[in-house]
Amino acid sequence: MAIAEDVAAPQIPVGLQGKLTKENFGPSIPSYAPLYPNFGPEGWWWTNIDAVLIDYLTNAEAAAEFLPAHCNLVGIPMAPGQSAVKMLFANYRGGTLPPYLEVIQNIPCLYKGELYLYVCQIWVDTDSAMTSGRELGGFPKKMADMGINWHGELGTGYLERSQERPIGSGKRIASYTFKKTGKMLSLPLPANRRPTFPFPYNLTLPLPEPTGKPQGLPFKTLSTRFIADIGSEKNPWALSQLNGLVWTLEKGELWAGEASLAFHPSEDDPLYKLPVNQILDAMVFYGDMNAKSCLCENW
Repeated sequence: MAIAEDVAAPQIPVGLQGKLTKENFGPSIPSYAPLYPNFGPEGWWWTNIDAVLIDYLTNAEAAAEFLPAHCNLVGIPMAPGQSAVKMLFANYRGGTLPPYLEVIQNIPCLYKGELYLYVCQIWVDTDSAMTSGRELGGFPKKMADMGINWHGELGTGYLERSQERPIGSGKRIASYTFKKTGKMLSLPLPANRRPTFPFPYNLTLPLPEPTGKPQGLPFKTLSTRFIADIGSEKNPWALSQLNGLVWTLEKGELWAGEASLAFHPSEDDPLYKLPVNQILDAMVFYGDMNAKSCLCENW
């Protein structure tokens, strides 16, 4: 019987050592071709935008299912059992990122006594907008097809998506119509007086007190950022945070309007689970906007 001989494992030739270190990482991955730039303390900027805002009432019990346990819905005394929802359809033509479209479903809420818009669902149509929003802000962004169109004073828009085919599915899950009715104000706001909005605009878009200097129109959003830890059996989350941003409409015009809004059933993108019981108001903003971080707390 032949006796097996020990055979030495072949030596793998060693080449040059890698040169990528933390010190020369790019602002985002991949480091050799970053998907989005370094925002820094200045935050994000958007220029020459259209943003259609439609406020509506939905079932409070349904809205609470989407909201983090740290927060409370905003009570509506004249509509018990209802919660407000703010839909946004936006066309960003320039700024920190390349041009893109965006659709957001926000729930007004109270966190530590302050008013926020909790971003429960959000869609964009470029990879840089989706990735930067998810990685930096914790926004639950998904890719989708959408349209935001104007025909004189009339605006129409839609959102289409399926889980199997986010782009090009033709599956409509939201649509709106908008008709401008009158100019509300110009931005920045006056230095020494506060414009007044009629009801219900005064509830859905509160104006800041005058500061003696012209100022933009700010509002805060809240999002949940989760990063899974695939190596842990005890804690499935390597990171879980509540993140806040202050968005400011810096300059431009805000117009009132009349709107309709419709959702279509989709279990992958359940806009319809916050049904439109009644339209409260509708607005469109034309101009420039920025956003800066205001909150980052571990959950």
